[in-house]
Amino acid sequence: NSLCINAGTNQDWMIGATDLDGNPRIQQSTVDMGACEFNPVGLVQFKAAAYSVSETGGTVRIYVSRIEGTYGVASVNYATTNGTAMSGSDYAATSGTLDWADGEAADKYFDVSITDDSTHEGDKTFGVSLDEATGASLGSPTSTTVTIVDNELPPGTLQFKAAAYSVSETGGTVRIYVSR
Repeated sequence: NSLCINAGTNQDWMIGATDLDGNPRIQQSTVDMGACEFNPVGLVQFKAAAYSVSETGGTVRIYVSRIEGTYGVASVNYATTNGTAMSGSDYAATSGTLDWADGEAADKYFDVSITDDSTHEGDKTFGVSLDEATGASLGSPTSTTVTIVDNELPPGTLQFKAAAYSVSETGGTVRIYVSR
C-alpha cells in the first residue's frame, strides 16, 4: 500500500514505454512513481466459507476467486476431504488445478458429484481445501465445508395411543391402538 502506486502523472512518452522490469509503464489508469510498476499478483481463495446442497442436487459447484491483483498467470490446487460424508458413498472425491491467465480475474469453479441414497442419515459434511498456489498467494478462506442436506424422512416412532387399556374378564377382547 505505497503512496507511490498510481500516484504519478501520465506523460505522452509513457504510452508504450516499459519500466526496468520490462512491464508497461501505465498498467492501470495512472503510472506509478518510481523505476518499476507495481504489479500485484493477487490472492486466490474460496468465494464462500460454506456451501449447501440437497442430496438430490446431483452436484455442488464450488467457486474460487482471484482478488487484489491479476498480474501474471496463477494456479491453485484443490481437493475434497471426508468429514461425516464419505467419498464413494456420499460424494465423489474430487481434486485438480484451477488456472488464471495474465490479467484474468474471473471466478473459476469445479463441481463435486453428490450421491443420493434411500437411507435416512441426517445431514452430512465434507471439506474442500486449496493449496500450492503459484503466481498468486493464498487468501482466506482456503478451506470450505459442504453440507449435504438429507432428503429422506427419519423413521417413524411407534407408541401406544393410550397409557393403559382395560377390559373385564368376560369382555372377550380389547382393542389396543398404536400410533406413528
